[in-house]
Amino acid sequence: MPTVSPGIRFVSRCRYLTARCPSGCESWLHPRAVAAHVGPGRCRGEPWVDAVEDSALIPRPNASLFTERLPAALVGPVNVSQERVLRLRSAEGVRDEVLQGIVVRSPIEGVNARRWMYVIRAAVELRGPESIGQGLTPGGFDDLARELQVDDWLVDCPDCGEPVKRSRINLHRARSTLCRWRRASTEVRRLWEGGWRDPFSVPGAPQSWGALRATAVWRHQIHTVEFPRWVAVLLAPTVAGEG
Repeated sequence: MPTVSPGIRFVSRCRYLTARCPSGCESWLHPRAVAAHVGPGRCRGEPWVDAVEDSALIPRPNASLFTERLPAALVGPVNVSQERVLRLRSAEGVRDEVLQGIVVRSPIEGVNARRWMYVIRAAVELRGPESIGQGLTPGGFDDLARELQVDDWLVDCPDCGEPVKRSRINLHRARSTLCRWRRASTEVRRLWEGGWRDPFSVPGAPQSWGALRATAVWRHQIHTVEFPRWVAVLLAPTVAGEG
C-alpha cells in the first residue's frame, strides 16, 4: 500500500475526483466528464439531497391501516425516485418489498414526516388505530408525543437532520448513504466558504490525483472529503487564491 500523508485516507485512485460541478448540483466528476455533465438535460442544478421529498415509508402490513384512516392528500404509492431514496436509508430496515408499502406526508406544519410516522406507529402499537386520527392535529400529536416520551428514544441525526431511533443512531450514521452524502456535502460547503477549491477550478493546478500527489508543492495542499461513492479533492485557500 502506498505511503499516505496524515489526514489523507487511502482509497482506490480511480475514486478520487477533482472537479466539483460548476452548475450547483454538487456532484464531483473527473475533469473530462464536466462538459458532458453540464450539457442540456444532464445537471439538475441543485443537490439531489436538497430535493428529497419530506415523506416517510409505512411498510406492509401497516400500510392499509394508514391508507384507510389518513386523508388521501397525505398518502401516496412509492414511486421510483422515492424507492431510491428509501433504499439509501439502508440502516432503517428498508427491505425488498418496499414498493408494497406507502409513503405518507406529515399533516402537522413544522413536524418532519419521519418524526410523525415514528410517533404515530408507536401510538398505534400502544393504544390502537384511533391514534392515527388523534395525530392529525397539532394538539393531538403533541399529547401523543408527551405520553410516549418521544425525546427519550427518538433523536435528530446531527449529520443529516433526519429523526432516528436513539438505539440506531450510530448504525444510521455509518450505513445510511443519504446521511453520509449530506455529511460530506456539508463539509465541502464549509471548506468552500473558507476558500478551498476543487483543482479543476484552479488555473494551473494538476487535474489528476496522481499528479497532485507527485510533488510536495501540491501534495501538502490537499484535503479530501469522502462521499459514499467517491472522494472529493480540494486545494488549500493559499493555492486557490494564487490561481
